[in-house]
Amino acid sequence: MKILVADDDPVSSTLVLKLLQSWGYAVLFARDGNEAVALLSGPQAPRIALVDWTMPGQTGLEVCQKVRASAGREYTYLIMVTARGERGDILEGLNAGADDYLVKPIFPAELRARIEIGKRIAKLQEELLRALQTAEYQAGHDALTGLWNRRAILEQLRSTLAQAKRRGEPTGALLVDLDHFKTINDTRGHQLGDAALRHTAAILRSSVRSYDLVGRYGGDEFLIVAPNCEAGEVVEIGQRIVEQVAKTPLAAGAEADYIPLGVSVGAAVTSAATSHDENVLIAAADTALYAAKKAGRNQVCSQVVPTTCQIPAPGAACAAAAGDRATC
Repeated sequence: MKILVADDDPVSSTLVLKLLQSWGYAVLFARDGNEAVALLSGPQAPRIALVDWTMPGQTGLEVCQKVRASAGREYTYLIMVTARGERGDILEGLNAGADDYLVKPIFPAELRARIEIGKRIAKLQEELLRALQTAEYQAGHDALTGLWNRRAILEQLRSTLAQAKRRGEPTGALLVDLDHFKTINDTRGHQLGDAALRHTAAILRSSVRSYDLVGRYGGDEFLIVAPNCEAGEVVEIGQRIVEQVAKTPLAAGAEADYIPLGVSVGAAVTSAATSHDENVLIAAADTALYAAKKAGRNQVCSQVVPTTCQIPAPGAACAAAAGDRATC
């Protein structure tokens, strides 16, 4: 663990340096308050700091106040070190943001005990921060696939649409449905069904643009939010997904046992003149998805909000397109 010693007194700081190094700590020095604030505000800042009250630049009180005012998520345990030992001085130091108060001359056993307290507080804060980060991740991500969950991807869609409306940009949405997913579950078991969903999720991540957003919409359906994406680009993304899924079968575990997969994709896009309501956009993508399924699955259909996808008559354009993948 790194500890900052902020003290302009070379005799006192040298004594503390030798003690801390003998206890196995890495020590950083600040000769004035300005340097102390910079070190405590920078990346990889020490988690414990011994701050002298009287220093050039900024006093120890000001250093404590600055650190507390700009504190991020990681907490810095501040120990005020000073010859001022009156009760009023102690209260003033603690009120400025110090966690502990050490009166000079420094006794090694007392210094070590105060630092051990700081270590326990820092460790506890790290554990709480990890727990918070885990909870935040779990709240926004699907446990099976690691994608955004339904609530989170819809929030992303709303945010993207609001931004697109201000900028006059189009927004694309793609609903992706895993074809014949129920058959996989019924004939090969739910564990393999889960593997198919994870497999498809990985393909979706690799098939979209780096700034597109992918979420599990529910069951075997996925929602992709494509910011600043024209109608033609949305269709290209959908076609790329269809092709990648079709040519990447799922390994079922046994040698040479692969399950072919396919997806149906409904793509929709807003324009500057159309609605930027997420329900309207999703409804349009859902209509296009139904068209893709009705036309034979394993393909993409698209429409522009709020016009209706022109679904061809059975056996017409969709069936006439290349292979079994087509675009309405």
